Amino acid sequence: MLRGSLSQTDMANNFNMTLRTYQRYEAGERTPPWSVLNAIAQKYSKTVDWILTGKKSPWWTYVPSVSRESLEWMHNQLDTDVIKAVIVTYHDNNFGNPQGFVLVKSNGIVSMAGTATRSGYLGGGPNTYCDILEIIKTKHIPTGIVELSEEESANIDEIDVTLLIDRARFADNTIDSELARVRPDKYNTNEIRYDIENKEVLRPAHFNVPPEIQPVFDAFIEVMTSDHEGVKLALTQNTYMFQETVRSVKKVSKLENDIKEIKRVLGTREDDFKTLGSQGEKKQGGGNG
Repeated sequence: MLRGSLSQTDMANNFNMTLRTYQRYEAGERTPPWSVLNAIAQKYSKTVDWILTGKKSPWWTYVPSVSRESLEWMHNQLDTDVIKAVIVTYHDNNFGNPQGFVLVKSNGIVSMAGTATRSGYLGGGPNTYCDILEIIKTKHIPTGIVELSEEESANIDEIDVTLLIDRARFADNTIDSELARVRPDKYNTNEIRYDIENKEVLRPAHFNVPPEIQPVFDAFIEVMTSDHEGVKLALTQNTYMFQETVRSVKKVSKLENDIKEIKRVLGTREDDFKTLGSQGEKKQGGGNG
């Protein structure tokens, strides 16, 4: 029995319900709501499917119902000793594309279904998925990814989790690639944008400011995100003026290089013509002799 040595009263208190309500759940007289099922599943590291049917899966230790729950669960798990992480992309015949997680820890393996961390649409799921990826990235956890076919997804309970981990592709840019794929508006752009609502500078994932100009960059961002309209206008005008100057210098330099290349090519051809002319004169001289 799931509660083990705990009494029914203890179980009722643990999940904030009356004793009679818990007794009805345990006796099968009533079915617990999804929120209760998820709370029990998280507490005992089981799946909702296992609680309802007794069917044990090597897979989803936790099945969140909303994105907030998935973020909280991953926060708790990532605060422990995680050796590596695997993103599992699969199919479940619902909207979006679920991305689950398998975490390899020093004391075993835990997993979370991708029901609340979907991509392929706009909403909380993709944002939460990106939030989890950024947490994993800050903790420098090696991360791989594996895609399951529709057939494999339908029979996921039969897949050996260790073999699937071995199939995962691990790369240094796994997380950056996923961030850019799911939220290209935020992570996959050559433009540096400013999120007015959150007062946040949005940079592409691959964008790195050289250390020697970081102070200047920070000062520019600070001015341009301030409320001093006059100063912002002056800085904008000067920036465009300096940009035009730099571009003009680049154009002149490129033009000079192009002219040098043209002269080099023409000079080579002129030497070729001279050589051919000299050879022709020698042949004519030999014929007259």
